Parts: sequence; C-alpha cells; structure tokens
Amino acid sequence: MKKSKNKMNKKQIEFLKSYTCGILEKYEDIDAIMKSHGIPKKHIKKMNNAFDLIFEVNQSCFAKGK
Repeated sequence: MKKSKNKMNKKQIEFLKSYTCGILEKYEDIDAIMKSHGIPKKHIKKMNNAFDLIFEVNQSCFAKGK
C-alpha cells in the first residue's frame, strides 16, 4: 500500500512543532510591534490571519504527537 502524502512521521511532526513554536515565540507581540511602527490595520489583520494558521498547524502537531 502507498503511504499518504499528507501523513507525517514522528520526526517530521516534531520538527514542524518546534519550527512553528519558534515562529510564534519570536513574534509573540507582533500586534504591538506593527502598531508602534504605524503599519496599517489591514496589514496587521492579514498578519494575524497568517499567525492564526501557523497556530493551527502547531496545535495539530501537538495533537498528533500524543
């Protein structure tokens, strides 16, 4: 049987989990930082949407890692 292309092994899950954790930690205060630099709200909203997606991937890794 062929392995699904969407399946990740434990090593891949751990890598992705650590990578997404690093992104989320590095940019923890992204709203305040962008606001302090006068970035328009529409761009801040788009960045927040991107970080929400990163968070979803992160959480799915933790769920699969159990």
